[in-house]
Amino acid sequence: MDHAPPDALVDALAVVVRDLGATHPDLTITFDRRHGSWWVVLAGTGGRGDSSEFSADEEPGPDLLAAVADAAQDAILDGLLVVWPTCPDHSLGLHADVVDGRAVWTCSGRGTHISAVIGDGAA
Repeated sequence: MDHAPPDALVDALAVVVRDLGATHPDLTITFDRRHGSWWVVLAGTGGRGDSSEFSADEEPGPDLLAAVADAAQDAILDGLLVVWPTCPDHSLGLHADVVDGRAVWTCSGRGTHISAVIGDGAA
């Protein structure tokens, strides 16, 4: 049994980490394997900071990237009780989404708008 996450998950998490590093360079998110599934976890939270699970056969692409970004948000909220990332214009929590074939952070403040492309380091 392979104990390393699939390359598609590792690659997607590396993209999300670029955004996390722009605002919280001291936080570490990674994958953990439990019960046959992969979970995004926030390091150093004493067992808190879990996300939704991922199967080992996730396909690379914008949908997976948005799902991993969403999972990172869940892990950070669960572990630290903070909303990340937030819209610089409205101070509201952003949502990972796929728009026009790109994984993006969207804001619902004053009409839904794209705040940043996931991984551009602006979140």
